[in-house]
Amino acid sequence: MSAPSRRQAALVALAAVALSGLAACSSADAVDVGDVEAYTSGTPAGTEVSVVVPVGTLEVVVTEPAEEIGELRAPDGGSLVRVATRFRDGLGRADVWDLAGRAGAARAVELALGAGDRDYGLGVVRDGDGTDAGGSVRAPEDLVVAVDGTPEELADGLTLEVGYDGLTQTVSVPGGERTAGPADALYEDTPDPSSLPTQDCEPRLRPAGATVAGLRCEVGAVRALPYVPDLGWAAEGTAWLVVGAGFELPGAEVDGATYAVASVDLAVEADGQAPDLVLDAAERGGRVSGQHVFAVPADSPSARISMRARGELRLQQGAGAPAARQLVATASTTVEVPDTAAQ
Repeated sequence: MSAPSRRQAALVALAAVALSGLAACSSADAVDVGDVEAYTSGTPAGTEVSVVVPVGTLEVVVTEPAEEIGELRAPDGGSLVRVATRFRDGLGRADVWDLAGRAGAARAVELALGAGDRDYGLGVVRDGDGTDAGGSVRAPEDLVVAVDGTPEELADGLTLEVGYDGLTQTVSVPGGERTAGPADALYEDTPDPSSLPTQDCEPRLRPAGATVAGLRCEVGAVRALPYVPDLGWAAEGTAWLVVGAGFELPGAEVDGATYAVASVDLAVEADGQAPDLVLDAAERGGRVSGQHVFAVPADSPSARISMRARGELRLQQGAGAPAARQLVATASTTVEVPDTAAQ
């Protein structure tokens, strides 16, 4: 066989270069450990996990570690994991959402993946109402993250970590076990509102000679919650007892003189303790109310609620009577702590 001509040799060399270029274009793109790439090709198949936070439920699909996903190739000694998320606002305990879901109260929901001995922050999956996210990046709803460790080295599984207002819930993948903690109560049923105690109080007045037509005191909407905005998560073995309380002092008669109520304030205690927080405080036309939040032992069956309403009175009719007086109404009652306080 005769040797190839120089023209034939050149064509062979050109073909070899073209084939090598085609091979390079068709190979997967390598990513570095820690890289997070948006990915939307097809529906991921993997472990499904749901994590409840005060403002809703995060639904996640996590695939097994792989060397390649689509056109992405894992770094040397590493793996790729696909994570798809959907956040459902308000899906969870309605009584917790009632406070946590208010405008200005919601915090960011942050997501991380644990692989081997490292955690990989994936970003925020639900924005907070304020600046609490600290500049964290919004995570794509469908993403691929490059992690250290081969699929064989990560055979024992991964962990999914969901953070909310300083508390991280950790769930094993694929096992689905969740570490115990203050968030456990979020997975309990919301108590039936009809079962919440609402009680009238029998108030006492000072001065003793005062009478008030339509005087009313009420305690109701007693809830036990694992989380309250601004206070955060209840400490281990405790719950936040939220007590709605109100007084109505429409007017008064003292020693034959008639008085209107100029203003009134309300102090509420539970088992002798002042509230850690008062929400929805309101005072108008002789009526004062608010939701008072106390830290109580999670296994408390009941709490003694004591109230004191102090009204500033303005004289309407009564010759020689003082132009201004003070009226104090006190009351106490015992309320049941809902069973859902248990953690």
